[in-house]
Amino acid sequence: MPKTFDILKKRWMEVGLLLLLANVPWLAQTLLRDRHSLTMPLLSSLLGLFIMIVLTIFRAGFLRTSFLYGEQKQNFKTLFTVGKEFFVQLFFFWVIYGVPLGFATMALNRIFVHYFGTSSRLSFMLPLLLLSIIFIKIAILIPALIITCKLNVIDAFKALKNYRILEAKELLVLFAIQQVFGFVRLLDKHLIDSKTVLMATGFIGTIISNLITIAIMLSAIKFIADNTVDACAKAHPTDGLSE
Repeated sequence: MPKTFDILKKRWMEVGLLLLLANVPWLAQTLLRDRHSLTMPLLSSLLGLFIMIVLTIFRAGFLRTSFLYGEQKQNFKTLFTVGKEFFVQLFFFWVIYGVPLGFATMALNRIFVHYFGTSSRLSFMLPLLLLSIIFIKIAILIPALIITCKLNVIDAFKALKNYRILEAKELLVLFAIQQVFGFVRLLDKHLIDSKTVLMATGFIGTIISNLITIAIMLSAIKFIADNTVDACAKAHPTDGLSE
């Protein structure tokens, strides 16, 4: 499989679509923030849910076609057609992973608030950072296994023991960059007074953050593909490695 950044560069138009979709919720929330209406929170939530579904499908299609065809460009219809096959399993994973993670984050948050106080940014950032590090293997490799090997969630969890996350050097570097960038973005909100400048840096920051996320996911696909092509072929002998 080609290098992560070669795929991102060659398929820049598809990456642009993913970034556009990922930024719509941020734009909507920012533009509607000052509008006082009972329907605004509902509309914002429904829009966010719709965009999440569409983004998940397109992103899965991008990752799957990257595994199959590398740098070869694909049209948006192909991404949607390929990606919708994985939506149910990816949604199921995020439910069984995201809900417990949310409760764990809130529990740790209460502990950190007790020690650092409610005004400290550490009270909110450290629990999330800690849990992200603890569950990095599950959060990143399970979706990659689902997409690369066409496994269901249960089989993906079973296959997880065959991989050592510490061997995924590129993935870990990107993850570290993502965490550092997250802290920098948090500082911006407290150091910048101008609302216009804050919106501009927020928009640019959101784009960069989402680009790093795509790179992490693509790196995970590459890691799985480079290490277990035979295992994927055996899991689906009639499907092979092409569509």
